[in-house]
Amino acid sequence: MKKLFCFILLVAASCTPVKKAQESYDAGLYENTISICRAALQSDSLNVELQDVLAQAYFKTGKLDSAQYFAEQAFSNGQVSNSKELLYKIHLLYADSLNAQTKYRKARDELDIALKLFPEEPRTIEKIGDTFHALGRYDSAAKEYQKALVFTPDSAEIKSYQTSN
Repeated sequence: MKKLFCFILLVAASCTPVKKAQESYDAGLYENTISICRAALQSDSLNVELQDVLAQAYFKTGKLDSAQYFAEQAFSNGQVSNSKELLYKIHLLYADSLNAQTKYRKARDELDIALKLFPEEPRTIEKIGDTFHALGRYDSAAKEYQKALVFTPDSAEIKSYQTSN
């Protein structure tokens, strides 16, 4: 009887919404994942694992605003690693888009947020340098490139920016 009860608990645990959502996500069924997570969050709105999987699925479908919202929810509720990385990626994408639209100051705001998430990430520091360069603030750009070189001293790309100014 005790073994049967343990087996039933094991089967029930393997059918949790988080597991279903993760399996759906792993299979590349992102819209299905979104449906599973949204339905499950109706009864368990603070489930950080569901929020995290939902944020990842929204990201994969290109719905960055929704991805950001649920990643922020998961991050603020304690799901730090995945959500933090996803928020970082989202802010870099926003910054790239804004830079492409020549909205450099707004791009810099997004990069500042990304930098707060990962202060020693040379990619972000380099992008800040690129933004300063686009604004014609070459001294500021050179300083940012120099900071990035501390973390990636062999970066030929960053070195080439420095020598071109």
